[in-house]
Amino acid sequence: MSDEKDQDVIVDHSEYVDADDDFLDVPELELPSTLPSNYEMKVETDILEPVVFSQQFARFTLQKKGFLSHQSKIAFAVNPADGVINDGAFYPLNIGVNSLISRCVLKAGQKTIAETDSFNFLQAYRSAFITNENNYDREQYVTGRMINFNGEYVYLSTQGNPDVSAPHYGVRTGMELSFNPLGLDSRKLQPFALIDGTNAARRSETPVFSIFLADLFDVFTGYDLPLFMCEEEIHIELHFMQDTHNRVSVQDGDASNQIYNIVQDECRMIYDTIYYDGETMERYRKKKDAKDGVVLDYVDYRLNTRVVTQAEINAGIIQNIGGAGRLVDKVIWGINRGSNGAGDDQLLTNAYNSIAPTLTAGAVKEVEASVNLFYNDRFEFSVDRDNLAVLFDTTARANGGLPLQLSKQFYGNESQNVVTGAGIEGRVENASFSGKNWWNAIKLMRGERINNQGIDFKFKHNTALASTTIMIWLALKKTAVLRHGRFDCYFQ
Repeated sequence: MSDEKDQDVIVDHSEYVDADDDFLDVPELELPSTLPSNYEMKVETDILEPVVFSQQFARFTLQKKGFLSHQSKIAFAVNPADGVINDGAFYPLNIGVNSLISRCVLKAGQKTIAETDSFNFLQAYRSAFITNENNYDREQYVTGRMINFNGEYVYLSTQGNPDVSAPHYGVRTGMELSFNPLGLDSRKLQPFALIDGTNAARRSETPVFSIFLADLFDVFTGYDLPLFMCEEEIHIELHFMQDTHNRVSVQDGDASNQIYNIVQDECRMIYDTIYYDGETMERYRKKKDAKDGVVLDYVDYRLNTRVVTQAEINAGIIQNIGGAGRLVDKVIWGINRGSNGAGDDQLLTNAYNSIAPTLTAGAVKEVEASVNLFYNDRFEFSVDRDNLAVLFDTTARANGGLPLQLSKQFYGNESQNVVTGAGIEGRVENASFSGKNWWNAIKLMRGERINNQGIDFKFKHNTALASTTIMIWLALKKTAVLRHGRFDCYFQ
């Protein structure tokens, strides 16, 4: 018998396992900005109908194939209800067709990946950063946004030479200014922007506008979602604005507070799917499943609202707005008229505005608005921010340095007399715009996780309204991971 001891047998499995180096040449296909310019791809466009539709809600179920392009979009159109024969309704000029959606939710199976309440109001804040040129050249055709400033040259001899004198400015719509710049019908909207309900033929020509998925959900910003890797059903749920007269604005002479219904046949997703060659996509799947999966970092929004009286907000409030245990990227807020908003559809912005503080009269300037955040036992600012110019700059810094694309008169209540007293479709621009776009944000600079006390919002605002509604969104940092066919998501 041999004295040799039995030896353990070691089996080499390396030939069955891909080494990390085997994936070095596989690009990050979900990040289109990183792809080589000559990388071969195929794009297929489908029209996706909602699986559920009503005047309150719509659900789209996404197809599990290829990469869903972040430039896919959902189209919408509205028509007045039966018996309403208004001939000149239009979407609010500052947000366009975004006015239709009050809440949007992205789900994977039973898990909520992203959701935003009062999406249409939040879009009023976001829209304020879109350049005037982009609004005029692109957005008015895609989404219906139309804020683009232009000088108004007068034709009255008492106001100077009409060739060089523009004492006022307003919004340019693409239609020429009337020879009577002080009239309510000085400027019209282009015909394609109007919703005409006078007869069946006009109703059939209702304008169709669309919203990009990247506008609905931050998770799509810069990402093409690899749905071919998903085993779960992916749903987009849209909750429509319940106050139907807040869906559109109406021209002078049309009946106010009327019902406008979403046209089911026009509510569709223009669904772009991106494909690469089969071998590359399969290697991409193996690479992600073998490592950490497809990791998507984004922000998700949580809304706080509070109705306050004139006395409360003038004296100043401290409101806990949550965020406990989370990483908060920034805080966004606006002051809305709320229950004081009767007749909102007679404004060019409808209800989607934020009211600037009333300026104090006299030589001694009082505090018109002040704000600060208290979290983790410290204030964000050593001294409350109480200067409108500083608040404007603070908002720009919260948005990566890009300032609000609004004039001083649109943002605050200063120099209102330079905004034209003329009208668009019979609605006075000064009344609709001056001091009605006071959107603000603060970026939390310390980068700390919020403790269990949450964030206290310290705020004061000088207003003449009997009551107002404070709308505050927390932009929470969130991560979604797609691995082995299933999504997981968590707050950072």
